[in-house]
Amino acid sequence: MFACVLAPYTFADIPFQVTREREAYIVSGGGPVEYDQDVLTADRGSFSVTCDGDTAISGVCRPSGSSGTLDVRVERDGQQIVVVVVDGMETSYP
Repeated sequence: MFACVLAPYTFADIPFQVTREREAYIVSGGGPVEYDQDVLTADRGSFSVTCDGDTAISGVCRPSGSSGTLDVRVERDGQQIVVVVVDGMETSYP
């Protein structure tokens, strides 16, 4: 999951899979951003965050003694749009 920085928060699911390769576990996946949008509403207007784009996830988990190390990289390509409505006037920010 990734979250856009501003509240209200927008969370997205990133589909991935884990496969075993010798002593390591390989993490891979990605796809279009699918998210639940939250809208903050106040007396004078509203605030919303919209995300559009693709995601990619890659990584590896290697054993180290009785534990392991997980190294994961998440990349997102696209844009985030913030829409603010105050007293009926709408403004969008990239």
